[in-house]
Order: sequence, then structure tokens, then C-alpha cells
Amino acid sequence: MSREEEIVEEQTVKEMAFVQSVIDAMPSHIAILDRSGKILLINSVWRGFARANGFSGEDLGLGDNYFDVCRSAVGKSAQGASEVLSGLLALKENQRDQFTLQYPCHSRTEQRWFILEATRLSFGNGFYILVAHHNISIRKMAEDGLQKSVIGLEEAKDAAEEANLAKSEFLANMSHEIRTPMNAIIGMTHLLDDTPLNADQQEHINIIRASADMLMALINDILDLSKIEAGKLDLEHLDFDLFEIIDGVVEMLSPRAREKGLDILKVFGPDVPNLLRGDSARLQQVVLNLLSNAIKFTQEGGVTLCIGVAEEEKGKVLLRGTVTDTGIGISKSRMKRLFHPFSQADSSMSRRYGGTGLGLAICLRLVRLMDGEIDVNSREGEGTTFIFTAAFEKRGQKDRAPSELQKENPEEKPLISGTSVPWAALRILLVEDQPTNQKVALGMLKKLGCSADVASDGSQALAALEARSYDLVFMDVQMPGMNGFEATRIIRDPNSNVLDHEIPVIAMTAHAIKGDRQRCIAAGMDDYIAKPIHPEVLREKIFAHGLRSGPDADLSLPGSVAAEKTLLNDAAADPKDLDGQDLPWKAYPVLDRRELMERLEEDEELIQSVLELFLHSVPEVIAKLAEAVEAENFDEIRFHAHTIKGMAANISARRIREAALYAERAAGKKDLAGVKTAAEGIENAFSLFRDMVEAE
Repeated sequence: MSREEEIVEEQTVKEMAFVQSVIDAMPSHIAILDRSGKILLINSVWRGFARANGFSGEDLGLGDNYFDVCRSAVGKSAQGASEVLSGLLALKENQRDQFTLQYPCHSRTEQRWFILEATRLSFGNGFYILVAHHNISIRKMAEDGLQKSVIGLEEAKDAAEEANLAKSEFLANMSHEIRTPMNAIIGMTHLLDDTPLNADQQEHINIIRASADMLMALINDILDLSKIEAGKLDLEHLDFDLFEIIDGVVEMLSPRAREKGLDILKVFGPDVPNLLRGDSARLQQVVLNLLSNAIKFTQEGGVTLCIGVAEEEKGKVLLRGTVTDTGIGISKSRMKRLFHPFSQADSSMSRRYGGTGLGLAICLRLVRLMDGEIDVNSREGEGTTFIFTAAFEKRGQKDRAPSELQKENPEEKPLISGTSVPWAALRILLVEDQPTNQKVALGMLKKLGCSADVASDGSQALAALEARSYDLVFMDVQMPGMNGFEATRIIRDPNSNVLDHEIPVIAMTAHAIKGDRQRCIAAGMDDYIAKPIHPEVLREKIFAHGLRSGPDADLSLPGSVAAEKTLLNDAAADPKDLDGQDLPWKAYPVLDRRELMERLEEDEELIQSVLELFLHSVPEVIAKLAEAVEAENFDEIRFHAHTIKGMAANISARRIREAALYAERAAGKKDLAGVKTAAEGIENAFSLFRDMVEAE
């Protein structure tokens, strides 16, 4: 063993000795069992209890199996021991989280009563059982009428409260002492990691570091909770910028969200003051915990953070925050214990996702310290929404830049322009799920001097429109989850919560055929743009609908020259018998660079960016199309072919677009042979496209 490893081992031994001293200070009889019932750890009070109940030797039960002890009980204690065993086995099988039993344990000289409290503690990939015996003799005598002195009862009550407070104070005051050896352990692992190590040693160091980080997180949570319960946590009262605090939290979590392919959408209500006075660190802790949990339990979709005003009077404001995810959700039976210490919605979550189960308990106590509350709404498999409130003093307001609503993806930040064109001050919401299409549309809007916020589906769009006012919405028609038609119907519903039911909504569609035009009108849309989007058409729609009071505004749904041109192309691409004929998409160029440069106004940097984004994004959709073809699922085939068609059209990948259009039409006719041929054409065209772009 190297000297460095010896130091780490010495520190670990010291840490275990310290933990033993901590539980020895507890007033109750405490033991920790493993899943088999083996006694792993006991405190000094338990040792006295063990001697009184027949244990002997130096270990006083350490290493014995507590389940077997219960099974071997005879005489008067047999019935109680049987009940204890049943409760412990229920904990072991995860049928319950806690078991409590009141029982007598009389000696020759006095009557004594105890409460046995056993709790299942999930940690890492396993669990432990905490067994505690609390002496309630004085309380029991009072209940039975044996306590004759009211003064004595009050003294016992005070003593119990003082003991509980002393426990919390003891843990709260241990912050420095606990962190010091932990910092040494973590620090030494870093030092060892910088030395030459073989593969086995490197693996051992990684395990030590991961375990130490996990233990440090647990210690921090326990100490925070103990400080609150001991009344040692005092809130600060300092001026802060709310927007900066929230931006910092989202920026901190964005890398983790991007690793999972998730979006973080943050929305500030129009009346939210950004200059406040209070404890910004504790607000940050609450938001960080809720957002971190949302990301942890969400595998696809995104997370939305909305900050609004619940109440405002006499220089004070009660903020209302909601954190909504599209994750695994929580059943009603599990929600009741979410805010209890050491509890999660399901014990299996700690094994799969990690965590101590203390975060939400701390959040509850923190928002209550800030004169607020916290609640949760969820359905299993359908996502979760946490709602919290917190009160602060209002200090003022300053201009918000960038926009109050942002999709946290560094490649699609809302764009701010300083141009002086008439529509530069318009608030535009772009609703589009595909990153390539987002990039193209935002780039064009920037060229026109406009800025826009981005929502990835209909649900996010509604959240944005409920939080702030916009002048114009560009709405993609076909999106996963809530599509553009559904979202527009809700916008037009006077009973919905959007701020402006009359806001112009312009559809963006890769169809541009007469039937879809009628669907746009029926859904309440004002106009549409055919994909691929052309700058002059975009400018036309902004001028016509963004400036609603302008003399030249035209709110009809006539379509555009580009849309009609696309309509003719789409109509001509109806599936035919391909036997003996050339594949129709081969007549189109793989990449029409001239058209792309014209559309993006020869912005080489933007062109290169959207091409790279397309190369990164479209293979996943092509793979999903192949799965749908294999399953002969024509609805899924149409959806994925339509997605590819729109993405390809926006970057002038014309051969891919035409093959995708053919696949979409063939799926509509349930022509499996045509679909398979077109799907192969998409893959071949994409391969040529990739080679062409990478060779440039």
C-alpha cells in the first residue's frame, strides 16, 4: 500500500470514529441493520439496552442478526418480538417505509414503556434499516393517570424538547468538524489522481471520489435540515437581481440538460420586479433543487420554469414559481410523503437516480421561512409540476435584457437587434421543434431586424403566451406532443389563460396544399408560410400581421407566390408505379447552394452552421423512419417523412426533400413498396449530401 493510500485509509478510520461519536450523543437506543438484519452499528445507549435484554460480551449484539433475535424470543416478549419481526420484514420487502410499535419493558423496580421506530433508508444502490427505541415511560404514565405531578410532567416535556433541540444543535454545530476530514479525503483523492496509477488503482480512486462526493452531499443536506430544525438558520436580507439569480441557476444546469437532449425554458411574467430584497441564496437553493430534480427524472422533452407574481402590496411581493417537466411523473399515493426527510416517491428511485430524499424536505422548510408554501401536481408517466411561493421586499425594476423568455440552448439564444425597421420592437414567438428549422428562421428574423423567443412545442408556446404578451406567433403545424392546430385552438379559446386571444398566428407548414390551408383557417390561424421559408415572404407576413394597426395590414389567408409554387410541386409528386421508371427525386440537385445562399442572404457563417446542425439532427429522424417502415406503421412514416421534408427544404437539400415528400404521399396511400423505395432514396440522398458538405 502506498503512503497516499495509507493516508486515505487513516482518514476513513478517523471519520468512522467520528460518526460513532455522533450517534453516541443521541438520547435514544440506535442501531443500524443491513438488508439481512445484521447489526452493523450501535450507540452507547443501545449497549445499555442490550445488556438489559440479555446480550453479553464486548460486542453486545454487533454482528448478530436482529431478525433471528426476534424469532428466538420466548415468554412474555414473544408476541411483541413477533410484531417487530413482521414490521421489519415489511420494511425489507419495501412494503412500507416506517414501522412503529409501543411496548412495555418493565424492570423489577419500575415500569418502563418504549416506542420502537424502524425506518427504511435508501442510499445509493441499496438500503439500510434504522432501529430506534425511545423511552416514553413518563408520557405513558401520564396517559395512564400514573403521573400525579403536573410540574413533573412539564419538566419531562421540557426535558424532551431540550433533548431534541440539543440533538439538532449538536448536528448543526458539527458543520466544520465533519467537513474538515471529508475535505481531506476528497483532496487526497485528487492528489493521488495526479500520480502515475495503473488501471486498478485508477478505478479504486474513482470509487473513493464518487463515494466521498455522495457522502458530502448527504452531510450537507443533513446539516441544512438540522440547522433549520434547531432554529440556527437565519435568512439574509440583501438587495439582489432576481433575473441574474435565475439566469445563474439555469446556466449552471444547462450542460446537464444538453447531455440528455432536454430544453430548459424560463419564463418571467410581465409584472415581475427584478430588483428585490431578501435571501437570494436560499431562493437559488430552492430553484436549483427543483430544476435539478426535473432534469434528473426527465428522459425526453424539456423543463419549464415560470416566475410570476402571486400577490403584491405595500412594497412587498409574493413570487409564484412553477417548475414543470415531461418526466416520469408521480402517483397520488407517493406524493403524500415527498416532502418528508429521507423520502422519495419510490425507493427504487434512489437506486436508479440517486439522491438522499432530503432536497424537497429542505425546500419546504426554506420557502416557509420565506413566508411561502410548496405543492406538487403530477400524474404517473405524464410529468410533474412543483409550485412554490416566497415573499420579498420590492426594490424596483430595470430593463430586462435579454428577453424574459428563453430556451436554454446556446445555439438558439433569442436574438436582439438594434435596427430601426418598423417591426424591430415586435415581440415574436417562434414555435418550432426541429433545431435546424429554428436556426434558419431565427437567422432570417435577425436579418430582418427582429428578435424572437423559441418554444419547442404547443405546450411550451401556451406557457409563454400565458406569461407575457407577444405581437406575432409563427407556429409550426406538425410537432410531437401538442401540434400547432391544437395550440392555436386553445389560444383562440376565451376561457384559456393566454393573455391575447386575438394574437396573429401564422402557420409554418411543409404541406402547403389546399386541404391544409382549410385546416389552418378552421384552427383559427391567420395565415401560413410554406417551407422552405423565403425571406421576402417572411418580411411580407411580419408587415401584414405584426403591425396590426398599419394601413397596409392584410389579415386574409391568400398564401404567397412561394407557397403556390410549393403547392404545385407537392401536387406533382403524387406516388406512381416506379417499375421501369427513373426515381423522380434524382432529377433534383443534392444541395441547391445558390438557393440556400439567396434565402440566407449569403451569410456564410449562418449557412455553415445550419448545414452542420442538419447533418447532426437528421440521422436520428431517418432512423425513426426506418423503424416505422419496418413496423409498417403508416402514420409514423408520414410524420417522420414530413419532418425530414421540412428540414431538408429549409436548407435547400432538394433531393432529400423530394424523396421525403414521395414517402409521405406513399404512406398516405398505404403504398408500402413506394415507401420503402423512397426511404432508401432518402438515405442515399443524405449520404451524398453529407459527402458533399464534408468535402467543402
